[in-house]
Amino acid sequence: MAGSAVLKRGEMSERNLTELNEKAWRAVRGREIAMVFQEPMTSLHPVMRIGAQIGEGIRAHEPALSRDEVRNRILEALRHASVPEPEVRAEQFPHQLSGGLRQRAMIAMALAAGPKLLIADEPTTALDVTVQKQILDLLDRLRRELKLGLVFITHDLGVVAQVADRIAVMYAGRIAEEGPAADVLRAPRHPYTQGLLAASPSLEKRKLTPIPGTERELPRQAAWQQAWLHAYLAHLDMRYSRAGVSSFAVTCLRAAFLILRYAPGWGWRLCERFAAGFEQAMD
Repeated sequence: MAGSAVLKRGEMSERNLTELNEKAWRAVRGREIAMVFQEPMTSLHPVMRIGAQIGEGIRAHEPALSRDEVRNRILEALRHASVPEPEVRAEQFPHQLSGGLRQRAMIAMALAAGPKLLIADEPTTALDVTVQKQILDLLDRLRRELKLGLVFITHDLGVVAQVADRIAVMYAGRIAEEGPAADVLRAPRHPYTQGLLAASPSLEKRKLTPIPGTERELPRQAAWQQAWLHAYLAHLDMRYSRAGVSSFAVTCLRAAFLILRYAPGWGWRLCERFAAGFEQAMD
């Protein structure tokens, strides 16, 4: 499937990441886009000192820097990540640090070369609640101070509500629902999003409501399309029955939508446009 992923720096500079070769990607990784992984103990090199691991990325993108300049940049990155005693921590090995400090070291490594986009993949999953809050506050502060774009990957909707401006919910390998965080959390449209919210911890006992079937039973593309169709038709029934629209009109609308759904090739894109246009007209 053809597509593009455009990385922009300012108004004049942009590049399509899908067109880069491996050599060009080396210039992007760390310098333009950096990543913080879920489990720092398996991401950090066990027999390299923390400072040496941070320095690798700096030297890769700025080979002309002197040894002292690299050392200063390493300590600066550790201070940015709120690592106490950076001079001491830079000489330690990963196993000598606590879980929270290892994750801060990972953040320092990611920020060392000055990226503009930080991808954080479940960065708080392996941490206790207190340290989790500290890491989330740290990422939020760094985002504001360094003007970073932050892509936060998580299954924890409590974390999502705290850190996200926009949410994209993935189901069966595809983005099934996307929108402003408040809208998605307040009025989810897709059954998977509804299931995630229903599965959030609560003081009330309630039954989970999974999506019927499994991904294994359907081709990947069909799985998310079936769920999307199910969600939208249920939304039509609920919204327009409450609004006083006749059941005959809703039935006709459902029939038209199903015809579009089964149109070969271009049917799903047209479905989405049709749905958006219909919603706007009714509002």
